[in-house]
Amino acid sequence: MAIERVPSGITGLDELMEGGFPKQNGFLISGTPGSGKTTFALQYIINGAMNYDDVGVFISVEEPVNLLQDRFGRFGWDFKKLEEKGQVYVITPDIKTEEGEDFMQFLTGGAFIDKIKDIGATRIAFDSLTLILEFSEGFGGFRRGTEKLIKLYADMGITPLLTDERKTRMDSMEFNMEHFVVDGLIMLDLIKTGDLYEKIITILKMKGTNHGKGVYPVQMQEEGMVVYPTQHVF
Repeated sequence: MAIERVPSGITGLDELMEGGFPKQNGFLISGTPGSGKTTFALQYIINGAMNYDDVGVFISVEEPVNLLQDRFGRFGWDFKKLEEKGQVYVITPDIKTEEGEDFMQFLTGGAFIDKIKDIGATRIAFDSLTLILEFSEGFGGFRRGTEKLIKLYADMGITPLLTDERKTRMDSMEFNMEHFVVDGLIMLDLIKTGDLYEKIITILKMKGTNHGKGVYPVQMQEEGMVVYPTQHVF
C-alpha cells in the first residue's frame, strides 16, 4: 500500500527518504547551534506553499516575523506576500511565563486549534520544541509532551515538524527522550574541514521508509538549504 508523502522540497533530501515525509507523522530536526535547524523548518513551510500549494504555519518561539524576513529574505521568501495569499502564517506566541502562561497551554488550547483549522493548514513547524517544553508545565515530561503535540496536529490531517536544540555533537550519539517518540529523526551538525566548519545532515530514523544511511554535506544556496545525496562526508 503506497504511503502518502509530504515532500520537504529541500533539494537532495527527498530522494534520501523515498520522496518525502510520510503524511501525518511527526518529525524532529535535531541540531547543534548554527547547523540550520530554523532554515530547515522554515523551508519546509515555504516550499510547501510555493511548490505544492500546501498551507503552512510556522511557530517561532523567539523571533518575530520581521526578524525572520530580514534573515531569510535573501532566499526569496516573502512572508508577507505568502500570508496575504493565505499560504503561510508565521506566529510568535505572546506567552507571559511570569504570569503563569505557558506554550503548551497555548498551542493545544481550543482557540489556537480552531484558528489552525480555519486557515486549513496541512503543514506546521515548531521552532523550537526545546523552548516550548522548557517554558511549559503539567505536560508529563518531554516524552509525553512531544507525543501530545504531534498526535494533536496529526489527527487534524497536518504533518508536524519540530526542531530540537542539541548540545552534543552528532558523533557522540547521545539522545533525549523526545528522540525516541518521533516518527522520524534528522540530525544536523557542523564538521571542521581545514579552517572551516561545514554543515552536515543524516537521517537516523524514518518509520515505514527506506532512507539514506550516510552523513551528507549541506550548503546554503540561493534557494535555501541544499543536500548533496551522492556525497558522503565520512
